[in-house]
Amino acid sequence: MNFVKLIEDSFKKYEENYCLVYDNRYLTYSEVSNKIKMIMNLIDSRNVMPKQTIALKFGSNSEHYYYSIFACLLNNFVCCFLPDDYNVDVNEQHFNWLLTDNKDVVSGSEFSEIAPGLFLIELESKCGPKELINEDVIFILTTSGSTGAAKWVLLTSQNLSFSVEAINSYMNITEEDILMPLKSFSHVSTITSELLLSVIYGACLILEPSKFFAKKFNPLIEKYKVSSITIVPTILSFMLQYKPEVYLKNLRNISVIGGPASKNLLIEAMKVLPNTKIYCGYGLTEATSRVTFLDSDRLVSKIESIGRALPGVQVRLLNENSDNEILEPYVVGEICVAGKNIMLGYLHDGAVHGANILRTKDLAYKDSEGYFYHMGRSDDVIVINGINVSAFAIEKKIEEVEGVFSAYVFVEQRTTGAETITAVVVTSEDSKVNENTIYKYALKHLKSHEVPKRIIVTSELPSISGKVSRNKLKLYYGLKEM
Repeated sequence: MNFVKLIEDSFKKYEENYCLVYDNRYLTYSEVSNKIKMIMNLIDSRNVMPKQTIALKFGSNSEHYYYSIFACLLNNFVCCFLPDDYNVDVNEQHFNWLLTDNKDVVSGSEFSEIAPGLFLIELESKCGPKELINEDVIFILTTSGSTGAAKWVLLTSQNLSFSVEAINSYMNITEEDILMPLKSFSHVSTITSELLLSVIYGACLILEPSKFFAKKFNPLIEKYKVSSITIVPTILSFMLQYKPEVYLKNLRNISVIGGPASKNLLIEAMKVLPNTKIYCGYGLTEATSRVTFLDSDRLVSKIESIGRALPGVQVRLLNENSDNEILEPYVVGEICVAGKNIMLGYLHDGAVHGANILRTKDLAYKDSEGYFYHMGRSDDVIVINGINVSAFAIEKKIEEVEGVFSAYVFVEQRTTGAETITAVVVTSEDSKVNENTIYKYALKHLKSHEVPKRIIVTSELPSISGKVSRNKLKLYYGLKEM
């Protein structure tokens, strides 16, 4: 079925159900549909052409943001999601229009206030309505992982419909469920696992516009009886620090994606939330958020695994040097993915660059039962005084320390010119783990050149609404990398 038609039918099918809760107001699917149509008509009045690209840049997961996404989708526009820190230029090459809650986001541009606090800005883009992108493209998202420059990912209606159905094959969301996004709508996992999933299966979505803060969000999860959330490991670690046995006890599902969760973190989650099903998985924007999942029933026996491939997704491991497929178990190779969830390609310099098989640069091995285990990235090698070292291996070793939820390592250059490793280690607020604990364990289990010379133990991290940004960590802690 056509994906847009599927969305339209859901708004009709569940018209009397609650669709959205925002600012303590409960809105039915029928009421939300009317608000979306109002914005659709307002955009139409500016003569936006079908398949032109409208970028969305909002300061929070607001009511306007929600309606604008569906207005673009149902009006046959291409919707481009911009992260909070993206600087828009009036001569943008990737989109024609900007829909925003901040009229000053593009200096020197003319804007129309199409609704109170909602502004539509026409940019001087050279990209025409159809000349750059395939007819089937409906979403453009930016991705840079945790380090590199932004890339523009083109997702089609097939990508979205396939992924939402595949995700729900194990999440089992129904119209009885209540979901609550804890990450920005600009994250692909929020779009697939919460925004679209809730509408297609008739669930209710709780919108909270403020940035994630466990002491605020945990009580809201209890207040609204939220049954399912999709989060990254770092958010889970902070949620577990604020009365989870009180505020999170009614959660039916927790889906943990955006990087492998540490063994200590998952053990703690299972201990304090024994009645909650916890699913782990691996994915990336280029694969419409999800590639593998680990069923909650196998979490104990396969606790460090990222699971097996989603139904309909093919995952292979290729030898980095020869490109031959690795068939035997326990041999590390590069994760390569094929399936209907794989993006059309990247939009770059006015052309689409894509491939039928996605080479991820992520490394993994699989065990004798076909479960995959993430082993870092092929490009996460750091150099210490001329010696190649795996940052992932050091981080995993530090995460073995009881009470440690996650670790991030960097190379710093001292004033003497020597290169040393610095580790940022995340623990709970009441943890007894300190710098000396980590240093002693590292001395015992790592080679001398792998031992961090500077260790920062913290229960706080910047930008925890999504994957941890290593660049922001460097700035936050004043790390002086080479």
